[in-house]
Amino acid sequence: VCWGNLESVLGKSAIDAANIQLMKLGLSGITWFSAAGDSGPTLNPNTCNTFEAQFPGSSPYVVSVGGNKINKGSDVQAAWFRSSGGFSSIAKRPACQEEAVEHYLKNVELPPNPNGDRYHTTGRAFPDVSGFAAFYPMVYNGEFQAIGSGTSAATPQFAGIITLIQIQRYQKGLGPLGPLMQPFYKLKKGIGFDVTVGETYAISRSACYGDILPGYKAAEGWDPATGLGSPKYDILLEQLLT
Repeated sequence: VCWGNLESVLGKSAIDAANIQLMKLGLSGITWFSAAGDSGPTLNPNTCNTFEAQFPGSSPYVVSVGGNKINKGSDVQAAWFRSSGGFSSIAKRPACQEEAVEHYLKNVELPPNPNGDRYHTTGRAFPDVSGFAAFYPMVYNGEFQAIGSGTSAATPQFAGIITLIQIQRYQKGLGPLGPLMQPFYKLKKGIGFDVTVGETYAISRSACYGDILPGYKAAEGWDPATGLGSPKYDILLEQLLT
């Protein structure tokens, strides 16, 4: 899913109701991937100072997909500066994230947090993973149209890789993978590439246009810029084909 809105806009009751349905989808064997967003740890348009999570990318019942890029002149993957990420103000942090998130909080310099109310780190952390999100060539009817960027490009990319693995599972008589958010945090070999370079910036989507604040840094392990990293097919296939 490549759509989202601020948690404060949707409201807690609507998000709680949606999360129940997302949980049901997971129990039925469906893996739901959601774009994290394209405005860093988004600035709340009413305060222009607090970070705001975007739903459903902040739901604990989806795989939240952030964005990375390839640095010019190299093959190094780095965080895409507009990739959204951070912490939900509504959903609690799932137990499966505890170790990875606490490692980040204890070892990496966090963005300024005046009076401790710009952001809180106790909620569901996102994204879970990331994919290539910058400077996609867009082609329609065989003709080049433009260059685009966004986690809405990274999300179907990641979902496509998991679909290929799911096909392999079916061919071996195995069932659907189902909700993957929790299993991703338990993979001993990781998901592929651990992105440790770059950082995000908090950007307003509307009222605070022009305001930019420091966001989160990519780091070893999970981080709010690129999650657990970007996928490598063979590493994921080996671990999920069981």
